[in-house]
Amino acid sequence: MALVHLSLLRSLTSSCRPASTPASLRDVSSASGFHRRLEVRIGPLSSDEDEVLVLQRVPREAFIDLDEVSREYCAAQKSSAGCILEGVANGTFVDVEAPAARALGSLVLFRVAARQALQRRKRDLSYSFPLHLRYPAPFQPLEGGEEDGYMREVEIHSPSVVRCSKANLDLRGVMEQVEFSARLVDSLERRPSLVFRVPAGRTSHASFVALVTLGCLVAGCLWILHILASLSPRMETPGSGSRSGSGSGSEANNGKSE
Repeated sequence: MALVHLSLLRSLTSSCRPASTPASLRDVSSASGFHRRLEVRIGPLSSDEDEVLVLQRVPREAFIDLDEVSREYCAAQKSSAGCILEGVANGTFVDVEAPAARALGSLVLFRVAARQALQRRKRDLSYSFPLHLRYPAPFQPLEGGEEDGYMREVEIHSPSVVRCSKANLDLRGVMEQVEFSARLVDSLERRPSLVFRVPAGRTSHASFVALVTLGCLVAGCLWILHILASLSPRMETPGSGSRSGSGSGSEANNGKSE
């Protein structure tokens, strides 16, 4: 039984490997912040390639929302077969609400429809996807120097093009093969990378921040009460005016009757 599992593992491991096709990553965001947009450029590719598999490692400090990618690239399609770009993550649960200290890194495998995404002249393929940075862990009292300020660095490596010997597999099946390929996963660590600087706080400032937050909360409540109190006399004015008006009108009617 153990020999069967070993042979299966070897077959899966050898079925996918990193390709020599160049792949670069760059930031094309319109503004800085926690929500970025990255562009992947791959090529040159041969003209007979129908699709390209691209493996992207995402560290714990960031995440890719695949539902967002699907809405962007597959919203107008009735099935995923017509999507220019579709992706699947490995078995790790991706919690989009978790801060960096409580999150896990993930692998995302993209399948790109090469015939639709290729540039005709240069035979280059390019696509972009949204990347969201998580709130980083605050600095400890003895961590970081003055030169670091309040910024943490998040490193995003360029993806790797994947070649698989077994064809006609769905994207989930390819991901299962990729996870067994230690050579392929380890190659991602040696890829060029982008570095983002993300603001982070300090644990020594926690009491000060809590005090300021409480003060703002109390001040906001008092301001709301002040506004409500200033509006209450105005709300009563139309009613009193109508009563006085009706009284004067009745007096006028009495005068006419006399």
